[in-house]
Amino acid sequence: MLLTVALLAILAGCTSRPPVAHSAAPYSVGIVGVVLAPGVESGKSQTAMASELQQLVQSSGRFMILRSKDIANAVDSVASGTYRKMLKGYAERGQLGLADIQALNAAQLPVQTVLIARVEKNEVGVGPTKRVQLRNNAGQIMTDRERVVLSTVREMQLQASLINLASGKLVWSRTYRATPAAESSYIHYSGSSFSGSLAASFANTMSNGLRVPTGPASPSHHLTLQSLMREVVRNLPRR
Repeated sequence: MLLTVALLAILAGCTSRPPVAHSAAPYSVGIVGVVLAPGVESGKSQTAMASELQQLVQSSGRFMILRSKDIANAVDSVASGTYRKMLKGYAERGQLGLADIQALNAAQLPVQTVLIARVEKNEVGVGPTKRVQLRNNAGQIMTDRERVVLSTVREMQLQASLINLASGKLVWSRTYRATPAAESSYIHYSGSSFSGSLAASFANTMSNGLRVPTGPASPSHHLTLQSLMREVVRNLPRR
């Protein structure tokens, strides 16, 4: 909180200060925002995702932070609507243009670098089905039953870009991907004869119910996104 207040104090008086290259707080980063690429399912609002990234960067203890809300206010105070246009452009292209860098510099943000991220993929699908042989107490394989393992996979991809405001150059742009899976299983009974098949069908119904077992709920959107954001923070330049 004290670090944020300090940055806000600098921001409040920056209109009479030199350009950002001379007034930036050391080891400081502004979180421009976190956006969604076109067509990507939203699990959280862009505001909530930006807040999550801000908290993770701040908790690392390596940087002074300028919040996305304060960046939005500073950028729009120079030219109204610029901040939203900046986020829209990054969501579509995955990079900040020259006009965006100029707008950030015109706002005279009191930070050395700015960080912006884009969720490029957030999809849930059915994973491969596995069949596991079962053994009896004597260690022999039971041919009339098997364990069927179902899985649900979430695939998420996050791109992040770090820009040096003094030079306007890209420090790095990296993409991180996670594919966590959740699993559930049931016992499937089979029969080698007609009567055996009837008995197996009855056993399956008693064990699994009338419905065909389906896969488990998908892995958490929040935890998956958080793990990717932690990778972004881990790869930020160190002091």
